[in-house]
Amino acid sequence: MQNPKRYPHGRKRFAAKKLRLSPFRSLVALLLLTSVAGFAQQPDLAQLSLEDLMNIEVTSVSKRQQALLETAGAVYVITQEDIRRSGVNSIPEALRLAPGVQVAQINGYTWAISIRGFNYRYANQLLVLIDGRAVYSPAFSGVFWDLQDTLLEDVDRIEVIRGPGATLWGANAVNGVINIITKSARHTAGGLISTQGGSQGYGSGAARYGGKRGEAFAYRLFGKYSRQDRTPGLHEPGPDAFDAWDMARGGFRADWERSEANSLVFSGDIYRGNEEQTFLIPQLLSPFSAVSNVNLDTEGGDLLAKWRHAFAGGSESMLQVYYDHVNRPMPVARLLQDIVDVDFQLQTHLGKRQELVWGAGYRTTRENVRGSSTMWWGPSRAMWWTPTTNLDQLLNAFVQDQISLVPKRLWLTLGSKFEFNEYTSLQVQPSVRLRWQPHARHTLWAAVSRALRTPSGYEEQARITQTVFPGPQGMPSAVVLFGNSELKSGQLLAYELGYRTQATHNLSLDWTAFYNIYHDITGEKAEPPFLETTPSPVHLVLPLRIDNFLNARSHGLELSSNYSLTHWWRLTASYSWLHEALSPKGVLTQFSAGSDPHHQFQFRSNLSLPRNLEFDNSMFYVGALTGQSVPSYVRLDTRIGWHPAERLEFSLAGQNLLQPRHAEFVFPRDHQGYAQVGRSLYGKLVWHF
Repeated sequence: MQNPKRYPHGRKRFAAKKLRLSPFRSLVALLLLTSVAGFAQQPDLAQLSLEDLMNIEVTSVSKRQQALLETAGAVYVITQEDIRRSGVNSIPEALRLAPGVQVAQINGYTWAISIRGFNYRYANQLLVLIDGRAVYSPAFSGVFWDLQDTLLEDVDRIEVIRGPGATLWGANAVNGVINIITKSARHTAGGLISTQGGSQGYGSGAARYGGKRGEAFAYRLFGKYSRQDRTPGLHEPGPDAFDAWDMARGGFRADWERSEANSLVFSGDIYRGNEEQTFLIPQLLSPFSAVSNVNLDTEGGDLLAKWRHAFAGGSESMLQVYYDHVNRPMPVARLLQDIVDVDFQLQTHLGKRQELVWGAGYRTTRENVRGSSTMWWGPSRAMWWTPTTNLDQLLNAFVQDQISLVPKRLWLTLGSKFEFNEYTSLQVQPSVRLRWQPHARHTLWAAVSRALRTPSGYEEQARITQTVFPGPQGMPSAVVLFGNSELKSGQLLAYELGYRTQATHNLSLDWTAFYNIYHDITGEKAEPPFLETTPSPVHLVLPLRIDNFLNARSHGLELSSNYSLTHWWRLTASYSWLHEALSPKGVLTQFSAGSDPHHQFQFRSNLSLPRNLEFDNSMFYVGALTGQSVPSYVRLDTRIGWHPAERLEFSLAGQNLLQPRHAEFVFPRDHQGYAQVGRSLYGKLVWHF
């Protein structure tokens, strides 16, 4: 049965004519012809209307369901339809669609992703969740993006919050929160087979099957395998990067509505993969460095259970428990990590003018960190992590009260998160938000928030030899980075002002301005040199100590809009501007003000054509990374999709069509291999049955 929202005028079947395609010129000609033909008939647009989009219920801003238009925060929703029609292959690529998000590909499987600056491979100011389960690693203060290879067809939406979310989500939700929300098993009944292949050696295959048992119980099972060959190297001409990878993943989800008042979600994933990794290994003997190419296996899994109960009178409680296991080789060490997390929250009303949400949680993290054998080079002990087994515990509670000051016009939201951890003891992260809605289509909001970033085990315990060179009388001299067990939490005080409107039935606008003040950011401070006899030979150590001595300020502007020319053609545009300043200047740190573009712009066109064709184009402009000598670039992606039957979809997507290749992020001190993003062409088939 056809979905009336998705296909309001039904579908027309037709016999496909055989087309003989030569590579790029014939393809471009075909796309231009079909786009012109789109004006001859009135096709269907498989998208929600703008009114529907502005009324999408989001949960990540206030931990309760709330229409997007009514949120007092800088939130952007990437829908399943956005993901499908963009032609992207992964979650990191999908995040390019959100304004104000810095997304840069380092090589075939590593990414630098941040919001409002401080970008790095392990960007430590951003909290990422999947269905409320945090995938932020407390050991390295970052996200392993290559491990988040979930089935894209199962993603319902991605809620991207720009700005602090610590009042509800806790430490490390400093510059933003990304919550990837998957579909209910009720919406994935039946079977699905998806296969994809491309010109850059990328291929994937997936299968999913879901079913129901009566009206109360629904389930799905899925499996996925992805592989990427080596990508173009950083220097041209030259060999390809040593960054091929493959990943196999399987999982399930079950939804059980025991009654109108009680529902239960139970889900889990398991994965295993192999990655080629390149390390630059400093050593104490001439030639003082060597390149190591290794194949490393990674594996892990997770289980999540979530119970919701609705009380008479409108109150609702939620209890969530999850377990997450990671066995991960790293540039510095091998990480074995087990996390158990329990969270409870209650949403209730206090009279007619107050909506109160409060909750509490407990998390225990067991980390077993060992120096990886790949990090050793003879006797030089180039990269070393003191072998440790830590059991860290975190207690937290939060409360947030939304008060209606003027009914249906003005709301004040007060809240705070309280956390106690073994690194920094009690932490308080409050926020104040004001929302004014002078008209049902207009929302003006302002916020002041405090957020903290907890130090990681990496920053407390690491010892890393960054480089070795011949010193006085030829004595080996090693620049060594040391951890610091006395670190404090980094602090952010953020001021935000935003406006969101459904200006007309076919035009929506959203803008946000922000000013951020950072204190106690970790950097690398030089200390007096000393001689070390072990390991041999005798060498001079030039130590750098991680410490809280950096401050920073940033400000910026983020704009986005959606415009529907007709019900079958939609345009989306966004622009973001960011300025950062570190103090003191010229110091060493894992990020710099030059690791983020000052300007980003994107423009997308989604056009539904006759005969069940879709023509989609995306253009991205990313400014230069001045601190890395990475020039600005313009990226053009194109996709054409065809539905010969209601349950069958073919698509052809071209990415980075304007240039053969370009670099997006380079940071040599990370001791890793880098690559370029190459021009590519992908074909995809999706069959629902």
